[in-house]
Amino acid sequence: MRALLGWTSMLVLLCGCSQFSKDGASCPDTACSSHGVCTYQDTYPSCACAEGYDGVVCSRCAQGFHRATDDSCVADEVCTPGACGANGACQVEEGRVVCACTLGFTGATCTECRAGYHRTTEGSCELDLTCLPSSCADAGACSEDAGRVTCQCPADRTGAYCEQRIGSCAMGDPCSAHGRCVDTSGLVRCVCQPGYGGPTCETCYPGYAATDAGCVAGEACTASTCSFVGTCTADGGLTDCACNAGYTGGHCERCTTGFHRSSDFRCVADEDCTAHNRCSSGGTCRVEAGATVCDCLPGFAGVTCSECYPGYHAQVGADGGADCALDTTCRADTCRFHGQCSDDAGVAQCQCATGFSGSNCQTNIDDCVNSACNGRQCIDLINSNVCLCDGGVYAQVCP
Repeated sequence: MRALLGWTSMLVLLCGCSQFSKDGASCPDTACSSHGVCTYQDTYPSCACAEGYDGVVCSRCAQGFHRATDDSCVADEVCTPGACGANGACQVEEGRVVCACTLGFTGATCTECRAGYHRTTEGSCELDLTCLPSSCADAGACSEDAGRVTCQCPADRTGAYCEQRIGSCAMGDPCSAHGRCVDTSGLVRCVCQPGYGGPTCETCYPGYAATDAGCVAGEACTASTCSFVGTCTADGGLTDCACNAGYTGGHCERCTTGFHRSSDFRCVADEDCTAHNRCSSGGTCRVEAGATVCDCLPGFAGVTCSECYPGYHAQVGADGGADCALDTTCRADTCRFHGQCSDDAGVAQCQCATGFSGSNCQTNIDDCVNSACNGRQCIDLINSNVCLCDGGVYAQVCP
């Protein structure tokens, strides 16, 4: 009702004089939210909205258009072949193309390894088993235990690897000038303008080029138009890529059949266990996504099965080679430094410290399972947890 009265008041101001009684006379375009042409119809202003706008005063985005970060209405995006590369599925959210990445991958087009994962020599993104600089998203303290890493996150981060920002856009907008900050259940993410990508919308999306005017569609060939692995030609404002051997896609962004990503993100020929077996004597080789991987024998661990699993130790085998033998007496690392070891009759047993479990105390117990957060965000600590309550308050219990 208040909006109707306001609009009525504006009509009185605009139309109260008889000099505007003739149909078709122009009136201020500001009456159409500056997104349409205003003319009088029977002494009332009427708006002919510009493309992409709708509503009585052109204040809404028309169907097939969405609101950009500069508050303009731009055409909805559509998924195109290869938009998310070989490691993601394309979907449209709020009119914008978004890539849902497969496990281990992240980035606007799923070309990067997410926090807690690292690039292997075969090009896949593999779970971190030891602490690496990127394990906790460069924001948390990393510790490793029993072939897994654990992150102690700062107050403004959460997630297993500190990859999610806690808070609200009002508390601190992480997005660049080309992204819109969105709050989702206490977590923050950036929705990018068309042509932009990256976690904070600071880079150009594939097929777009960085110019003085920003990221624009590649009407002209640039070094990155074909992802640096193809030859670009331009005709009539459209670009076309002739990809190098091993690459395919509209911008040469994917590996073709028979090729896979290497650790430096090149497309290399698929491997086989006969010529590319990297496994030690403690593992057997198999092929996964074009790359060879190792399945470890009992007692062995690591990418190449050259390490010993918790509760096992290295020794010389009967054949003179390396072997991993079960601990029968207490060793310094038998209980992963998280418990007290005792041995009896050739059996080593661990009494775990509070907060840890497993035969060798290798598991940090999830204290969020029975938390008192009452549905709010819970952050697991060692033998404790903290709740992110309403209003951004941290406490042991949320009301």
